[in-house]
Amino acid sequence: MTFMAIRKFVRGSGMTETTFHAVTIHPGAETSEETAAFIDILKDFGGGFEANSGRALEEISRAILGECGIVSRRFSLPDGRGAMNSWFKVAEHFDHEWDSLVGFAARVMDLLDDVRAAIDAGNADLAARRALTLGGVATEAATKFHFEQDWKIGHGNAERLRATAAQANTQRQAERAQEWDRWNVEAAVVWASNPSFSDSAVARILKARLNLPDSIQTIRKRIIRPDTKVGKAG
Repeated sequence: MTFMAIRKFVRGSGMTETTFHAVTIHPGAETSEETAAFIDILKDFGGGFEANSGRALEEISRAILGECGIVSRRFSLPDGRGAMNSWFKVAEHFDHEWDSLVGFAARVMDLLDDVRAAIDAGNADLAARRALTLGGVATEAATKFHFEQDWKIGHGNAERLRATAAQANTQRQAERAQEWDRWNVEAAVVWASNPSFSDSAVARILKARLNLPDSIQTIRKRIIRPDTKVGKAG
């Protein structure tokens, strides 16, 4: 088969922007230019197709697989180690990932075969469920090919923001620890002269003496009496 993308258009905008292709299928020899068009179309197949053949999605997927030498769902392993009967299993055998371009094409082919088998068996429920899964694969592919680059940028930015926030938080904690040490140095001076003062009394003195914006309760929680055996007085 030779395929030609004769028209490409966009509907919607932003997150709901969808790319459509009008595809014409002709018999004949394939060319490298047409192969590039197949890949471009398959990358957008989550958006939609208009074609003069109901087999457009299948033929485009088959073309992608054919470029990798995968021409059948049946493949015998070397040395009689068994056989495969799945487009994706064959693709996986040749190191193509689940969500690669070839992986998506193979999964589409498997699901199309499943839909046909269910229809031939008169199992409308199974055919509908397989068709629904096929739609999910198309959406998955569209999400990956259209938005993955943006996701990677956003994910990278989020990681950098988290690292920056963690660093800033660590720095704030270190600065607060130094401040609390300063409080305790001054508190030790107060307690040395007035050992019977309570934590609250010393906190009140520190707030005024050091001109602290923190509440007396906060200061009281952060100061430690040098001799905890001395009784407290208000």
